[in-house]
Amino acid sequence: MILAASLLGQVVGHALRKWPLESIGILSGRVPDRPNQYHELSNISASPTARFAVDPNQQIELWCSLADQGSRPLVVCHSHCRTGSTAEPSTTDVDEHDPSLLMMIIGLQDPMTPDVRVYRIADGQAV
Repeated sequence: MILAASLLGQVVGHALRKWPLESIGILSGRVPDRPNQYHELSNISASPTARFAVDPNQQIELWCSLADQGSRPLVVCHSHCRTGSTAEPSTTDVDEHDPSLLMMIIGLQDPMTPDVRVYRIADGQAV
């Protein structure tokens, strides 16, 4: 994936602003593996310090807006904020992820040094 430093800055900045809650957002674009826009989404999880959940209406609105622009979601971005959490997908992350999208995790075990990793989820495995 090719990602402009400014977009990475937006993703990490969103995660840091939401800390200690998990952030969620989407990188979108017209060309696979070349996102050109970041969209912050609301975390409506009942346990937002431990997991994320997207408002389905907000997601539908975004998907429709992207389609109208000739764009599409490419990467689901979220943060891991709990002590001991790393930038690696949890079992829940893998089980609930749409495999047509990449997954970016911003590990904020130490918010002063965010750890950012990108995964492709295939056949229940993060690679």
